[in-house]
Amino acid sequence: MKSGYTILYPNFSGSASYGKKFLEAAIGKIGTLDSEEIVDCVKQLIANDPTIDAKRVYLYGGSYGGYQAGILGSRYA
Repeated sequence: MKSGYTILYPNFSGSASYGKKFLEAAIGKIGTLDSEEIVDCVKQLIANDPTIDAKRVYLYGGSYGGYQAGILGSRYA
């Protein structure tokens, strides 16, 4: 049974989790490449799960995730 929530934890370019090349991929593109990747992830999730209401997407994050939530909320709200 679904509880009514779907949670997405994207690991976008610029994250240190996948090593130096992955981290360096976002140099000079912070706030654009990473934001586009997050939007693409959300779009794919919505396209692949008909139970997700595209009009009810909530953004949240701490530290850099909070920065991204602010960027995405201002660009796509």
